[in-house]
Amino acid sequence: MNDNDLDRIRGWFDGGRLWCKGALVDGKGGACLLGSMTGASPDNLRRLTRCLTVVIVEQYPDRLRGLDQDEEVVPAFNDHLDTTWADVDSVLDKAARRLDETP
Repeated sequence: MNDNDLDRIRGWFDGGRLWCKGALVDGKGGACLLGSMTGASPDNLRRLTRCLTVVIVEQYPDRLRGLDQDEEVVPAFNDHLDTTWADVDSVLDKAARRLDETP
């Protein structure tokens, strides 16, 4: 995976049809945000997860109350009762733009 893989992941979700909550993968071909990145190398997975975390913390701090570790942010946001596909799509878009701006 490389920087534009957030755009690829966004497209893979097929307009939200393949996005799920509560599991890395759902058995119907769907995945959560974290589950969609399983093919990434460990270094790139950390980089992508960190970028998603920054965007989520900026945009949706109300959905993260009580979290103390960065690695919990992405799944907590994904599975939050109020999180919709539109929210996930927006986070992916902003994270992809942020990665494009970073050297």
